[in-house]
Amino acid sequence: AGVRTVTTKTGKILWIISVEDATGKLELVMFSEVAGRYEGLIKVGAILGWEGEISQDTYNNQVKMVVSACYTPEDLRQRHAKSVSIRWADSKVDQMPILASILKNHPGKHPIDVLYPSGAQAEGTTLRLGEGWGVTPSDALLQALREVFGEEGVVMCYAS
Repeated sequence: AGVRTVTTKTGKILWIISVEDATGKLELVMFSEVAGRYEGLIKVGAILGWEGEISQDTYNNQVKMVVSACYTPEDLRQRHAKSVSIRWADSKVDQMPILASILKNHPGKHPIDVLYPSGAQAEGTTLRLGEGWGVTPSDALLQALREVFGEEGVVMCYAS
């Protein structure tokens, strides 16, 4: 992965960003006005989501994307998350005040679903908390919830 700049014949500066993962390599092209908005996010090793138009680059016969937007994982989570699910164990009953405090510190529009074990049902019962308990699914919220309910006890749900 790497970043280089190119000046076009008309004097515009293009950013060319090479990204790759286990599935392959892609060249991202960003015009200076777009690159300026995201300059602070773009660095080697950064995990980012990209939005743009994909096409075949006839110059080097590779796939390229002309980027229109760039997103951090937190940006993507806030845009696409449907809800936050918490697995509530009987042993966590005394944690209700802590849960309330965490949720109040991260207000937002994403609902909270509490999966509560029920003796008769293997999967238990799901209770959706009222609108007043909506949250912003930030890294800080998820970390705070996972400290109380464990890694497996907090799940982000996304629209399909």
